[in-house]
Amino acid sequence: MSESDSDVDAREQVRMIKHRELRNAVINGDERTVCVLLEALGSEREVVTNMAPAGANTLLYLASQAGYEGITNRLLDAGADGRSHAVTKYSPLYVAVHHGYYNIAKLMLERFPELIKQPTVERWLPIHAACINGHIPLLELLIGFKYPQNLYSTYRDVEGQWEWRLPFDPNAQDVTGQTSLYIASILGNKSLVNLLLKWRVKCQKTVAIEVDGNGKDATRNSSSSSTPITPTRKRISFGIQAIMLKLNITGEDDNRVDEEKESEICPINLNLLCGAARETALLAAVRGGFIDVAKLLLEHGANPNIIAKPVEDQNDPKCIEEIYGLSNIPITEACKQHSLPMLELLLKYGARDANGTALSVAISSEDEVILNSLLAQRVHPDSDYKIHKKGLPEPIDVNAFLPSAANISYSAMFPNVPTIIDWHNNTNVHLSFVRINWLVNGVLKLNPKLQGHPMVNEITLTAITRIDFSHNSLSNIPMEIFKLVSLKYLNIAQNKISSLPSTEQSLNTAKYSYNCPVLEELFMQDNRLVTIPTEIFHLPSLTILDISNNKLQEMPFDMWKAPKLRELNIAFNLLRDLPVPPMQQALKSHLSLEKLQTDSFLSADPTNAYNSNKQRQLDFHQLIHRNIWANSLEITDNEMKWNKSKQEEGFSKLNSLNIANNLFTSIPVALPCLAANLTRLNMSYNSLRSMGHVTSYPSTLKQLDLSHNEISCWPSLPRITNDSDPHLLCYSFIDQPITGSADDSNAYVKPVLSGKTTTFRSTVLKSVCQHRRHLKLESLRTLILADNLLTRIQLSTDDVTTLFNESDDADWSVVGVNKSKLIFPNLSMLDISNNCLKEIPTSLHELNSLSVLNISGNVNITDLPPHLGLLSRLWNLNTRGCLLQEPLKSMIESKKYKTMDIIGYLKSIYENSVIYARMKLMVVGVQGIGKTTLLDLLRQGGGSQKTRASENHWTKRMGHKRNTSKLNNKGNISTVGVDIGTWVCEKRKKAPGSHGPVIFRTWDFGGQKEYYATHQYFLSKRSLYLVLWKITDGHKGLSEILQWLGNIQARAPNSAVIIVGTHFDAVGETFSAQQAEELQQIIREKFIAIPDAEKIGLPRVIDSIEISCRAL
Repeated sequence: MSESDSDVDAREQVRMIKHRELRNAVINGDERTVCVLLEALGSEREVVTNMAPAGANTLLYLASQAGYEGITNRLLDAGADGRSHAVTKYSPLYVAVHHGYYNIAKLMLERFPELIKQPTVERWLPIHAACINGHIPLLELLIGFKYPQNLYSTYRDVEGQWEWRLPFDPNAQDVTGQTSLYIASILGNKSLVNLLLKWRVKCQKTVAIEVDGNGKDATRNSSSSSTPITPTRKRISFGIQAIMLKLNITGEDDNRVDEEKESEICPINLNLLCGAARETALLAAVRGGFIDVAKLLLEHGANPNIIAKPVEDQNDPKCIEEIYGLSNIPITEACKQHSLPMLELLLKYGARDANGTALSVAISSEDEVILNSLLAQRVHPDSDYKIHKKGLPEPIDVNAFLPSAANISYSAMFPNVPTIIDWHNNTNVHLSFVRINWLVNGVLKLNPKLQGHPMVNEITLTAITRIDFSHNSLSNIPMEIFKLVSLKYLNIAQNKISSLPSTEQSLNTAKYSYNCPVLEELFMQDNRLVTIPTEIFHLPSLTILDISNNKLQEMPFDMWKAPKLRELNIAFNLLRDLPVPPMQQALKSHLSLEKLQTDSFLSADPTNAYNSNKQRQLDFHQLIHRNIWANSLEITDNEMKWNKSKQEEGFSKLNSLNIANNLFTSIPVALPCLAANLTRLNMSYNSLRSMGHVTSYPSTLKQLDLSHNEISCWPSLPRITNDSDPHLLCYSFIDQPITGSADDSNAYVKPVLSGKTTTFRSTVLKSVCQHRRHLKLESLRTLILADNLLTRIQLSTDDVTTLFNESDDADWSVVGVNKSKLIFPNLSMLDISNNCLKEIPTSLHELNSLSVLNISGNVNITDLPPHLGLLSRLWNLNTRGCLLQEPLKSMIESKKYKTMDIIGYLKSIYENSVIYARMKLMVVGVQGIGKTTLLDLLRQGGGSQKTRASENHWTKRMGHKRNTSKLNNKGNISTVGVDIGTWVCEKRKKAPGSHGPVIFRTWDFGGQKEYYATHQYFLSKRSLYLVLWKITDGHKGLSEILQWLGNIQARAPNSAVIIVGTHFDAVGETFSAQQAEELQQIIREKFIAIPDAEKIGLPRVIDSIEISCRAL
């Protein structure tokens, strides 16, 4: 070791000794000793003061940590620096703030302001230390201190609209993700939170970069300056502008600019996800129960609907559920703590329970107070319906209501905001019961003036116009729901309701009665109902009723008495039959309609006509009518009376009846009598084996669905075997008025005419009740018989072969029916798919209104009758699954032919059409690409001699000599206008069954642009088009093709086109073969291989070929 090294070591040892003495003095707080030691150090004062042996803290750090202000000043004067600990990164400023030493912290900021952004190993800043320990003065110091400009950095808000400059990041997060605001919220320190939220810094709009008209970057501020109104900008005349200036009216506010360029903003991000749970400061305050802190945060714009997201994967279901045993949204946490004030505070500032977690917590904890408050948020004003004021109770005594009559107003006595109760749940949360006071509370939210009403429960409920309780777990419904006078819509579907409230629940029937005078729509599907109260069908305004998918085994007879019921859905139940009048059940249908009606005419008491079982002896006398037309006129008059009576009071207004998926084995016999206005009937998915009688359906029926049954028989006429046949009786519960003379009644009594044998059809017509007097369903438009066991299609009743005669036709004429015997004469849609059909009858063409026919799934059908070609309105024919023979099979499988093409083909067969081997051949293209040359070569190659057309070529007519056998070196002269000729094309090898030569009438269009405007007048349908292009023109030639194809489609839609590329001999010389192949590929992709070409404005391109200019 050299002498110099030993001297250095000696000096270091002396410094260590002096530093140790000085450290002890600092630790002991001996300011006097510190001063003495510092003075004794002389020139080594700074070196010794800043020593930190063995990773120890500096002397300045120790003095700041202990709060020795005097010693701190001495050390600073001695040259102590503000270095942080090498490992912990704790600085003197941080420890001073952490321990709350205001003066020392201020001193550190003055000497070492850069320490404000020095993070510790935990990534804490001094602002974190101030918040952790609740040092409000120090937080004010850190926020308000004037830092050097070189320490400032630029920060922006979340939206990126405003930017400001600060010496440190106010939203900096430590290693656990905690910000200063989050720490203050966890601690519940209202003062700290208030101080942070009131912190304001100057900010300005962010600068956007634009490109000006010269292509240079132009910097502008996103806020535009206020500009005065000008006539060119606002389109205001100078005269109006002068008037506006005189009146001090401008289009914009002169006292402010559109958007402020500069403003003040709080740099704290209230909605930042913090902590290990990745939650907001608001959620932390709610979890801690600090309602004053939560209120401060909400007042300053905290979002109460931000969900805590502790995991990175946003699709992880853990993000939706509770995490770490905590709730992940403030409103849910408030419910978990049973804090009603906190919940009301959150709701006041727009908290929503979107995923139903808060509601689930309230239900599981059985906290009805919290539940009531949550459900009140799902109440909304109804803009579609109004309160039924006629159903409001009488005004109460003024003295009992308010002490002063002058304070009474309508809004204080009655509700004025119609209310929707929307407690429909689409989550896993389900209400198991409903309280009336919940409804009251929800209405009061929209009608707060009713709070002090003495009849608050009765009055508030009158404001409810719509209720949706669907998708819950309700087992019963309060009776008060069915007494809401303004209720128009009620949905209690998809619950667990087994019974509805009935009047039998109490002796006081006035209390338990259905009173919803304006209820129009009632949905109760997907429940467990066994019976339906009769009172439901007494609701005066009920229009739509859905009780499908329940456990109903029978329906009350009053379903036919509903005053305004038009749509009834009772599908998916256990019904076997529909109700009939009690009289018919008692008599077991022993009396025929004829006897019942005769008794009603002969009885002195009309009301006793149907109740008397006494048999009466009647004498029938034959009547001789001098004029047959009088009898016909009388019957028609009675039919008119019946059609008019259907619209009168008492008859069922039911239009749509859905009884699918039940246990029906036959068509309900009472249907035409009790549902005389029925237009839609759905009896699919039952156990029907027959379509029954024609008279078993209402004559007004328009849509009939009998699919998915076991039907094998088509409709027939009822057999008149005895008077007790149930298909002849009248089941109507309404007594028809007895008016008119005896001649009127004779239309309903079986007549005995002289000199004429009564036919079976006339007997049927005059034996059934007035509701069944139809032998066809003229109004039926849609008939669905898919998935049954039908083996044939029958268009008329099954007695057609035995009962059609001249006298029968006369009877049909008498009752005003067409001579056609079709059961469904006006049918437009027939679905008989998936049956056992073997053939399609030729008589199907008699359904001349048929537009949709589905016979798919009938594997035994191999051919379609040519008579189907007469169905001119048929646009949809489905034969999928039918084993059709050629050529129909290829036509349908190719998908190039539409239904109208199939019908056209069948019509041609029906009309014994022959092939007409003549058509037009249109040759189009630009000038000079070989159109005329191609036609000449075709004529020569076909072996045909010169036709008259070729001899009269336009060049010869113009006086030119033209040699068609040997082309001149200069080639042909361009065609002028249109040259019309003839080409006979005959196959060299005739196939068996060929139809001989095809004669083409050729049209050679001049390709000069001057003629383009006239070409459109010659392009016609039923022609074959050759579109020529020059291969060596490349993509330019393809664009010309597209232009010609567009013109052809516009004038002759869906015409057949062949694209011909000329000058193929030039490929390989001046044009590569690879380029030619690429162009052909483009043609195939863009013009040929495209489905539904007409939808993009192109004709039907068949193929693309390439030819040489020298030979074919």
